[in-house]
Parts: sequence; C-alpha cells; structure tokens
Amino acid sequence: MLKTYADIYKLEGESVSGKSIGLIKALLVASFPAVPMLVIGEFFGIPDAFPVAAYIVIAAASFLALISLIFLRLPNRLYARDKYLDEWELDVKRRSMTFAYQFLVWGLTAVLTLGILIDGTVGLSVLGLTGAAALVPFLMLFVLAYYLQQLHALSLITPYEEDDDASEPPRSNMVLFGGALVTLAVIFSLMPAAAKGAKVASIAEKAVAECEAKGSSVAWVNTDKNPAFGCEGDG
Repeated sequence: MLKTYADIYKLEGESVSGKSIGLIKALLVASFPAVPMLVIGEFFGIPDAFPVAAYIVIAAASFLALISLIFLRLPNRLYARDKYLDEWELDVKRRSMTFAYQFLVWGLTAVLTLGILIDGTVGLSVLGLTGAAALVPFLMLFVLAYYLQQLHALSLITPYEEDDDASEPPRSNMVLFGGALVTLAVIFSLMPAAAKGAKVASIAEKAVAECEAKGSSVAWVNTDKNPAFGCEGDG
C-alpha cells in the first residue's frame, strides 16, 4: 500500500517545473481558508458582518483548491516513506519537516501560554473557546504548520528549467507567500473573537431594548451557541 502510494506520486521533471511550482503556491494560498472557514462556521457561526452567500462561495472555492492540491505529485511525495525516496527528495522532506516541527514546538508553547494567561484573567469563555471549541487554536496551528512545511519545501527546490549552475533558488516569492499565509492565519484566528464580540453586542442591545420595554432591566445574558437573555422579574 505504502509503496503503491509512493509510486503513484513519483516525481517527474514536469512535477518540479516552474509552472508546477507556481501552481502549487497559488493553490496553497487559495486553499488555506478552507479548514478555518469550516471550523469557524461550525463552532462560532458565520459572522453577522459577513454575507452568508459570500462566505459559502469563498469556502467552496477554497475547498476546490484544497482538493486540487491533494492530488498533486510534489505535496504528496513529501509524505512517502523514506525508503522510497531518493537522496534529494529525502533531503527536501527532512528539512521541510524539521522546519514545520520547530514551528509547532514554538507555536504550541505560545498558544498554551497565552491560553493560560487569558483563562486566568478574563476567561476563555469570553472568546467562545469552551468545550470542543477550545481545541480550535491547536487545530489552526497544525493547519498552518502543514502549509508552512509545503512552502519551505518549495523554497528548497530550483525548477528544472532554470540554470543548473544556480546555487540557491530565489526566495523572495517564498517570503511573499509565507507572509500571505501568516497574515491569513492571523485574520482567521481573530475571526472567532470578532464573531463572538459581535454576537455579545447584538444580544446585549436586544436585551436592553426588550427589558426596557417591559419597564425592567437585564438580569442575565447567555452568549453560548444558542443565545438568550432574561429581564428582572421574569419567571
């Protein structure tokens, strides 16, 4: 089974051409929102400020890009068993995997530290990170690690049609795409908190209006997935 997988995605000259690498970079950026948008929609709901139709269209397009990426040779080749890879492929795999591993170690340390600090001050519930939703930052971290690993691998490859004497591939594009992914990661990591804040504000505004209409004040507000509130004197 593993040998069959390695044989299916065995690299050819065209697999590492400039055109193929450019396609992979484009698909990496286009597919990056797929998992974050699915997770945000599932755990936090689609943000009120984001049109539902636009959200669905962007998510669908991103998933199509992700599916296309999954079937390309180079991204899959990096996950074949070491014994099926040649020396060059093994070097690219190990260096990119090491880069991703180091990112995960520092990223997990930062997320855990930040989570403990937030939970000890305002509480994770303020950000809606309760129950299974508390695992969302860790899931996003692993998703980002995968994309950074793929980008780092691409930075180690010189497209076959370039001058063979070139000692190092140009890295300016890698920095650009890496920066784009990190920017997207920051945006999507902040979306749950933004969505939660918008929901709290909307519930609070509605609670005040309805309770004042009854001649009372707000007694409590529940900002969980099924929001509700109560007024003073309500049975």
